[in-house]
Amino acid sequence: MASTTVASRASMKWSSSHDIALSREILLFRPWIHRRGSTERGQIWENIAKSLNALEMPKFHVSQRSVRDRYQLLEKKYKRKQSEEERASGISPEESELDEAMEDIIAQFEEADHLNEQLTFEKKQRAQAEVEKAVEMRRCSMETFKETKKRNGEEENNEPSAKKKKRTSGSDVMRYLREKGEIDIKMKADEVELRRTESERHYELMQEELRIRRLEAERQKEQNEQQVMQLTNSQMMQQQQMKQLFEVTQGMMLQQQQQSASFVAIFEKFATKFN
Repeated sequence: MASTTVASRASMKWSSSHDIALSREILLFRPWIHRRGSTERGQIWENIAKSLNALEMPKFHVSQRSVRDRYQLLEKKYKRKQSEEERASGISPEESELDEAMEDIIAQFEEADHLNEQLTFEKKQRAQAEVEKAVEMRRCSMETFKETKKRNGEEENNEPSAKKKKRTSGSDVMRYLREKGEIDIKMKADEVELRRTESERHYELMQEELRIRRLEAERQKEQNEQQVMQLTNSQMMQQQQMKQLFEVTQGMMLQQQQQSASFVAIFEKFATKFN
């Protein structure tokens, strides 16, 4: 089964449609975002091959290696074509979709490779600078060590015995290590103090943020209470207005009833008189 797949991939014929589809996938997956030769870039080429094999039209049977080889061939063809057009005078043919895609892809690869080379160079420069700095610090430490020896009068005797030299050398090394240890301890203490200060500052900022949030919550609570109070007052006023309207309506109805009763009484009085 594996041999059949390999044979089908090897026998696949590339057409212009295949090349255009390949260029579109390259622009989509952007393999130049990772360094040349990296595992990540190889994985992108693998993803491009899988995406092409999933197409219905045109049909692909490719691998990571074959799509990468095909791109390199297209790149060579495009550069050779551009070189020939530059040598020809006055020729400016219309570019196809593949030509435009290849121009963009090649520019992206070249820009990314140049940037990676620049970053690699800067990284090497920083590493070299760190080595030189370490050497300089060691030299300065040794010079300070010699000045300490002179200050303590350990070089007054110009012809010390071999045994004395050995003891003095051991003592000097111990003194150097002790001084270096004291410096390291002080640096660590300063670092701890700096972290403690940063922690205190961070705690203060957190407390200030909590205070602001608490004040904001209280202010929001007061606003809500005021809104509830205003809504309650508004409802009470509406109820009072409704009650007053009801009382006025009742009064008007009562007055109308009284007027009607008076009119009926008067009418009945006149009716009796005429009878």
